[in-house]
Amino acid sequence: MREEIERAIMREFPQIAMHGGRADIVDLDESSGYAHIVLGASCHGCGISGMTILALQNRLCEHVEGLHEVTVETNDKYGARDSGLRDTPF
Repeated sequence: MREEIERAIMREFPQIAMHGGRADIVDLDESSGYAHIVLGASCHGCGISGMTILALQNRLCEHVEGLHEVTVETNDKYGARDSGLRDTPF
């Protein structure tokens, strides 16, 4: 399942790598269909990371059989974590 998720990310979200970001699967439970993904590198602090997070959560389950729940957050190289969602849309 890990490889299927990685392929789906590369195929459906090429902008992550194209803009210098990365998406790492840090937790995967195949029996329950749960994956936790951390966006790093240039994704942390990116103005559209919130939209990328929502798109990953909504679309990966459609593209990977057996995947039922996806959580996503950003993480800079110093370990600061961020859900990517802001109170303001800009």
